[in-house]
Amino acid sequence: MRLLSSLKFAVVLAAVLLLPACSDVAKDALAPPVTTDRTYTTDIKPIFDRSCIRCHGEEVQNGNIPLNFSSYESIQNYIGDAPSNEVIIVPGLATSFLLIKLDPQYNGIMYKYLDDPEEYNLIYDWIVSNNAAE
Repeated sequence: MRLLSSLKFAVVLAAVLLLPACSDVAKDALAPPVTTDRTYTTDIKPIFDRSCIRCHGEEVQNGNIPLNFSSYESIQNYIGDAPSNEVIIVPGLATSFLLIKLDPQYNGIMYKYLDDPEEYNLIYDWIVSNNAAE
């Protein structure tokens, strides 16, 4: 009987000592994926320079919508708390007008000007996950 009590005690003690280690493993397994910080200067401006500036630069060309993506300061005019005719980038909002225009799933008419499908993902991540950071 005494052996059985000692055995029960040992099992309970092992469970108590090992349980915190198991819970850390479980937490790590369920952790959300780490996203990379995206900034305008490092990640987004090169895309805009290649794909957008030819029509949406400092000067309006061919009657295009007068958006100026040439610098972070110039896009500040298009960033706001809520969508409007002027606000096309709402930090944290997946349905920001710019994202809709670029989204291939919704036949975004500007998507065809991106060089690579990954560029849309970078812009999306910058607006939604990184709140359109400079």
